[in-house]
Amino acid sequence: MTSTDDLQREAWRPPEGFVPVRSGLPGFTIFAPAPPDQGDPDFVRVGRCDRCGGEARYDAAIGRLRCGHCASQREVAAVEVGRAASEEEFRVETLERAARGWGAERTQVHCESCGADTVLAARELVGTCAFCTSQHVVARPAPQDALRPRYLLPFQVDADEARRLLTEWLGSGWLQPRGLSKQGRTTSIQAVYLPAWTFDARVVAHWMVETGRPLSDESNITIWTKKDGKQAVHMDDELSLAVGDLSELLFSRIAPFDLDRLVEYDPELLAGWQVRVADVPLEKAWERQRLAWRDRPREEAWKRLKSQHAKLRRFSAAVDFTKESWRHVLLPVHVVAYRHRDETHHVLINGRTGVIAGQRPVAWWKVLALIAFAYMPAALLGGIGALAGHPLPELIVPVSLLAVVATGFAGWLLGTATGENDA
Repeated sequence: MTSTDDLQREAWRPPEGFVPVRSGLPGFTIFAPAPPDQGDPDFVRVGRCDRCGGEARYDAAIGRLRCGHCASQREVAAVEVGRAASEEEFRVETLERAARGWGAERTQVHCESCGADTVLAARELVGTCAFCTSQHVVARPAPQDALRPRYLLPFQVDADEARRLLTEWLGSGWLQPRGLSKQGRTTSIQAVYLPAWTFDARVVAHWMVETGRPLSDESNITIWTKKDGKQAVHMDDELSLAVGDLSELLFSRIAPFDLDRLVEYDPELLAGWQVRVADVPLEKAWERQRLAWRDRPREEAWKRLKSQHAKLRRFSAAVDFTKESWRHVLLPVHVVAYRHRDETHHVLINGRTGVIAGQRPVAWWKVLALIAFAYMPAALLGGIGALAGHPLPELIVPVSLLAVVATGFAGWLLGTATGENDA
């Protein structure tokens, strides 16, 4: 049965050239002139409902664009390529021919507090930065000269599941202030595609070393022999976050991402989603990755040599990189920035697996109380000896052991408490 609202919606159409835009008033739909077309032939009109012209959002769960105005749906072909996704070589001509821009009209929002640049649907506006909660944001048309991602991982964890995970995680810590989980039910959660680079390379260490052996079984004289060789390590699909101000530690804690399910980039897959703009260029990210990999083959070569020879000296190795390649991808992450007692804390949730990592405030009175409780048995035994008028020999060892255990527990407790905010 068709309702009166449905009949009215079917009967009325906006004027030619007008499209719905996001409204801040619940129950009201606002129409505005459609933006002019772009000249790029690859530029497509995304996030637009074919039926009513309203805003549509890509729903990864059903693989379709869903209109928020008339609820109609349209299929989007997400071509899954996984780890077979092609990789680019480090050549000047490769970068010159790489596609630029988003392939669709989008708005870029710049945060004047933390400097984060986020792109979103062309007619969508936000008033708060997803990364620092600041309201000092400026919107402008997104530039179309940035290197275009070639692949992405669609979201699987929806907004409701992300909020459930956040609420449970905030309430799970036993060193946190009471009632912290309530913030999980009210704080803003932004689903954002984060840019990243994937790198492949064959890293080879050309090593030289002197190995020693005794002149004879009964001799203290060592005969040294020069040896050389090479040790190769193949690095495959190593992820490097392309955002400079986001915690690498937090990002590593929500890894891995199932790159086996990568799909080819299509502007329609981003309809209704926010995307963080990459601010770590390819060259800088690759140089950082090379530094991280440089010691891998050296360590492997040294470990192998140690297992074969009792004495080694003057070990050295020169490292070469070959078969270097890269991809530019987008990864799904729910980003949370919440404030507790005038301090901002960050949480990341893997948009594929639901793995969560972040910062939580610590109730230091709980930490101090637990440390005092840990030292209590040692203090009681020491007090018994003091009341006896002289130290009891049989209590010295237990008191010492309890003190050592309490000190270790206190150190672990302090490390756990401070580790909540080390990212």
